[in-house]
Amino acid sequence: MNLFTLPDDDWLLLGFIRKAQGIRGEVSIQCFSGQPENMKLYPEVSLINKEGIVSDSVVIENARVQGKYAVLHFQGFSTRNKAEEVRGSGIIIRKELLPAIRKDEYYLHQLVGKSVKLVSGKVLGRVRSFFNNGAHDVAVIEKERGEEVYIPMIKGVIVQNDGQELVIDPPEGLLEANKAKGDVEEKGSE
Repeated sequence: MNLFTLPDDDWLLLGFIRKAQGIRGEVSIQCFSGQPENMKLYPEVSLINKEGIVSDSVVIENARVQGKYAVLHFQGFSTRNKAEEVRGSGIIIRKELLPAIRKDEYYLHQLVGKSVKLVSGKVLGRVRSFFNNGAHDVAVIEKERGEEVYIPMIKGVIVQNDGQELVIDPPEGLLEANKAKGDVEEKGSE
């Protein structure tokens, strides 16, 4: 379930403000990437409330990691009261402002809609979305008949990403283990 409705596909939801942190206007952020250190890479972001209203750009003056959270200090936020005003807001960024990545890297949002094949060459489906299970990112693959399969985005499972499709080599039993109860599989169709 998405708590925030983004204005359009040009935006990416990075996380949300959990609470005010301290008395100098800092905020504690739950990062959806599971990598709070990445918040240091974004010089400015926007905030979005649950009604979908987007703020003007907010400059990140300081970012640090505290446990599994990022702690940010926004320019112009000098009191705890100011930080409390934005508690619960989403942190969003325009995709065009994301830092450049190496040729062998990718952002998860770039994979949505891509074809997913097994190493055997059989098409499994298309990437519909992602979530983080606390240990790693998981791709939600939509199969032809609308069924979903969950694939961990870890080395060894993802064997190729050429920008057009993902090739995966799931461990034996993974595809069967995460099928929804009641799904009927024709013999030999996997």
